[in-house]
Amino acid sequence: MVKVLHTSDWHLGRELYHQDREVEFRAWIELLIQTIQEEQIDVVVISGDIFDVINVPTGAQALYYQFLTRACRLCRVFVTSGNHDSGRFIDAPAELMKQLDITVVGRPKDPADEVFVVEKDGEAQLIVCAVPFLRQEDLYNLLPPEVRSDKESITRRGLMAHYGDVAAHAEALRERIGKPVPVLAMGHLMTSGAVKGGDDGVRDLYVGTLEGVDDGIFPATFDYVALGHIHRPQRVNGRDDIRYSGSPIAMGFDERCDEKVVCIVTFDGREKKIETKPVPVFQALQRVSSDDVKALKKALKTIAKSAAPVWLEVQYTGEETVRTLESDVNEILKGSLAKCIHIRNASYVQHLLQTEGIETPELCELEPAFVFESLLKQMRIEGDDAALLRSTYQEALHAVQEEEDAVSQDD
Repeated sequence: MVKVLHTSDWHLGRELYHQDREVEFRAWIELLIQTIQEEQIDVVVISGDIFDVINVPTGAQALYYQFLTRACRLCRVFVTSGNHDSGRFIDAPAELMKQLDITVVGRPKDPADEVFVVEKDGEAQLIVCAVPFLRQEDLYNLLPPEVRSDKESITRRGLMAHYGDVAAHAEALRERIGKPVPVLAMGHLMTSGAVKGGDDGVRDLYVGTLEGVDDGIFPATFDYVALGHIHRPQRVNGRDDIRYSGSPIAMGFDERCDEKVVCIVTFDGREKKIETKPVPVFQALQRVSSDDVKALKKALKTIAKSAAPVWLEVQYTGEETVRTLESDVNEILKGSLAKCIHIRNASYVQHLLQTEGIETPELCELEPAFVFESLLKQMRIEGDDAALLRSTYQEALHAVQEEEDAVSQDD
């Protein structure tokens, strides 16, 4: 019997509207260590987005290595990269990590080199296929030239090819072992039908494929697929054996009501029991929204009287231009345990921008894709012309993102 804990999307180093979250991350790591001990976990798999940015802050690095040095005394650990991670950074200490029974896979490797055996009491108990985040060029290179021009199929075919090769090596290894050892696959990708949270920080993974891939890319060889990338814990197409563990803390206000969990899989041969264990809220988040200024202020006064510490996002959705909202909110909350860290004052922003046809909720939240779509609308570009421009824009944006990633990794 072997017990596995599946987690992902820690985003160490992430801030929320300039608020440091190190206290939450430290609490999460303490809880994880405690869970490993209490649940007698044999293997921990972390399926990508360990960090929030490629240039990892020193504080986030310290938390990561503190966790690994403690966890390796308790269980076997597998770490794969996500789209927010630098594959080179994850891979850099790989040889040292091996000595600590920690396996890290940052950049894609030969499929055989992504397959590992976990032993317990001298016998093989689990095969782990540690597949990292696969970028567009990785998938492109996996395919024969005749299909590389079909952008819509690059993602699915590339992923299917890679996971198929990895599964073949795992299956061959299982045959050599000579008993029904379970196979667990890791991955960091978008699947069709996955429910994203508003603050997932998920940028389009693959040019031309915005809705993800179906669960058919995973061969039947895999007894459990431990996915990362989506912050909301969920089964893929209702399947118990393919899951997103979700992020351990709410990365933004849109996730404030999501239950955060870790997934625990207990294997007895290829038979398995899957359960989730809730992660407590380390920092309460609350959104206060109204189109009526008086109602908004009344709600804030009620919160200010509460003894519970909370971070607030205040949304005014009315049409009246309210220039003093920020100072009014600060005055109401003064001396309380509630702290407003973000204010959305849409009507005032619109007044400042003096634009027509572009609904901008917040200046700091302007995303390139939003601006592009707004310009198409403003310029009345539709149909095939819009589709062509959109495709060209996505390619250009992807190229810029990849160039920035490469420069950051080289540094």
